[in-house]
Amino acid sequence: FRYSKKTIKNDGYECTEVIMAVNGEIYNYRELIKQYELEKYIEKNNKTIDTISDCEIIYYLLIVNNCDITKFINELYGMFAFIIYLPEYDRFIIGRDEIGIIPLYIGTDHKDYWWISSEMKSICDICPNITQFNPGTIYEVNKQGNINILNYNKIYYS
Repeated sequence: FRYSKKTIKNDGYECTEVIMAVNGEIYNYRELIKQYELEKYIEKNNKTIDTISDCEIIYYLLIVNNCDITKFINELYGMFAFIIYLPEYDRFIIGRDEIGIIPLYIGTDHKDYWWISSEMKSICDICPNITQFNPGTIYEVNKQGNINILNYNKIYYS
């Protein structure tokens, strides 16, 4: 799933809302839409749900939780690896489910730029250094490059 909302400017693209790439499935997205009354929020804030994907809930959960990644991740049930850029908070958020069902890799190239992918083969020719993103980890990266790392492990009951 790839999702973006953009505005075109003369010198290229400027993101007006969000850029997100997700590999996964969010099991409880319908419940979260009801719980947070997202249809009312979306209508009130003149936004739209642009897809019927379960993964679009990641964006709205971050927004309604004021980008509180601790609260956000504890609401989310599923298997996923994602990266999302939120210009209104001027940060990237990168995450992987706590079991590690969906792979996620971070590599650095010769200029120390980060490359992120759920398939190692897509970055192995570019990045001499590749590590697996740990399951149950969220990175919150601001524009200064400061990284807030959250490790989480939810308890499931049957």
